[in-house]
Amino acid sequence: MGLKRSEHIGMIRVDPRDPQVVYAAAQGPLWAPGGDRGLYKSTDGGATWKAILTISENTGVSEVHFDPRNPDVLYASAYQRRRHVFTLINGGPESAIYKSTDAGATWRKVESGLPGVDKGRIGLAVSPANPDVIYAIVEAALDKSGVYRSIDRGETWEKRSDYVSQSPQYYNELFADPRDVDRVYSMDTWLHVTVDGGKTFKRVGERTKHVDNHAMWIDPGTPSTSWSAATAASTRAGIAAPTGTSRPTCRSPSSTGSRWTSRSRSTTSTAAPRTTRRRAVLRARRRRTASATATGSSSPAATATSRRSTRPTRTSSTASRSTAAWCATTGAAARRSTLSRRRARASRRCASTGTRR
Repeated sequence: MGLKRSEHIGMIRVDPRDPQVVYAAAQGPLWAPGGDRGLYKSTDGGATWKAILTISENTGVSEVHFDPRNPDVLYASAYQRRRHVFTLINGGPESAIYKSTDAGATWRKVESGLPGVDKGRIGLAVSPANPDVIYAIVEAALDKSGVYRSIDRGETWEKRSDYVSQSPQYYNELFADPRDVDRVYSMDTWLHVTVDGGKTFKRVGERTKHVDNHAMWIDPGTPSTSWSAATAASTRAGIAAPTGTSRPTCRSPSSTGSRWTSRSRSTTSTAAPRTTRRRAVLRARRRRTASATATGSSSPAATATSRRSTRPTRTSSTASRSTAAWCATTGAAARRSTLSRRRARASRRCASTGTRR
């Protein structure tokens, strides 16, 4: 498909009017300058590519976004980044936000209200609910990092909060709700969300799913359902549900508002606790001893018959255990008992000879 020397592609966008028109944001090589670095456009479905935004040999483009009303309006974020053996250059004066109104033919910086210092990775999100509103999460020097918002298609920006992801070079990605202009999700070690246009962020809630979030899909028909690419965990109404054998279900809204929970389809082990099993074995031994004493028989056949007749019956709590699990538990107990006897004999031999183990 081309762009073999890019090494890192930050984002790909397909023109909704023509699937042959594709934009690729190429971050470029991490350990070397140059390469296929910048924003590229293809008009033949990826067969050939043309560089339409090039900043420098050390600065690539990490994101590109459309205005959904007019795909000729594009927004791109440039990220100055290079790694050496002795250091990481994670930002600089070339990190910026660019805007084009002619399908990428020409570009200009939009920086009114954005930090004037060196910047690192910048994540963008155009609100589908109101495309005039654009969010940017900016890593910047001198404590200027934070979430910025534009309400005039990127021409001017206002800082909304100091929130930034825990490691901007790995995260700093935003996803806007398709219906609520003030709701935006932030990729982070712990997934975050704002419901007031970026003023405050809080954790979504993912106690039972793995952390480390890097992508998210929101169902445009049902915005309360989304999928986080961390572990493909279903997220409903801002509450993450477990993955694996769990399925998201809902319950009636409580007095504190709508809540969502999850009900696991996995079954809990019904194996009886070790103490309960031990007590059952001891009771069986006592019954066998009492039976042998009452009959006055000590022959092997009688003892075996008594053992079979007095063997403890598995209750409903242990009936679901397989024979293999039962044998494994019994064998482990026997091995522990044998090891204890060997240690005791070794201790007695050492005591009799006056040596230490």
